[in-house]
Amino acid sequence: MFENLIPLILFCFGMTVTPGPNNIIMTATGANHGYRASLPHILGATLSIPVMCMMVGVGLGQLILLYPPAHTALNLAGSAYLLWLAWKVANYSGTVDGKDAGQPLTFMQAVVFQWLNPKCWMMYIGAVSMFTTSGGNVFLQVFIIAAVFTVMVPPCFSFWSLAGVGVGRFLTSPARRRAFNLTLALLLVASLVLAQLPQDGMG
Repeated sequence: MFENLIPLILFCFGMTVTPGPNNIIMTATGANHGYRASLPHILGATLSIPVMCMMVGVGLGQLILLYPPAHTALNLAGSAYLLWLAWKVANYSGTVDGKDAGQPLTFMQAVVFQWLNPKCWMMYIGAVSMFTTSGGNVFLQVFIIAAVFTVMVPPCFSFWSLAGVGVGRFLTSPARRRAFNLTLALLLVASLVLAQLPQDGMG
C-alpha cells in the first residue's frame, strides 16, 4: 500500500480538484457570498467524506452496484438533489451585494450532498478498487485512502471558492451575476448528465 502512496495522492488530488458538482457549487458560493460562506460546505464535506469512503471500502459501494433497487433509488435521489441545487444557483437574485441572493449550502446539506453526489461514489469505488489488495490489511488500506481524500478537500474546495470570489469582483451588475449563476447551474445539470453515461448513473 505504501509503495502506492504517491499514485494514491495524485489520484485523490486529481479527483478532488477537477470540476464536479461540489466545485461548481463552491465557485457559485464564493462568487455570490464570499469565502467565509463556503466554510460550512467545506466542513460538511470534510467530515462526511471519510465516513463515506470507509463505508464504500467495507462493501457498500459494490452492494449498491449489484442491487438494482438501491442503485436506482440512489440515482434518483442524487439526480433530484442536483437538479434542486442547479435551480437554486440559477435563481440567485443577481443583486451585486448578494444580500438577497439564495443561501449557500449549510453544514448538514453539504453532508447529505456527498452521499447523493455521483462523482463521490465514482471516486471512492475507483480508489478502493485500484489501491487495495486482498493480501493486505484492507481496513488499513481503506483508512489511508479515506485520510488522503479528507486532507485534499479543504485546499481543493477552497481553491474553487476563492476562484469564485475573484470572478465575483467582475460581476458588477445584476445581469452579469445572473448570467454567471445560470452558467454554473447549466454546468451542474451537465455534470448530472455526464454522470449517467459510464456506469448507468454511478460514474
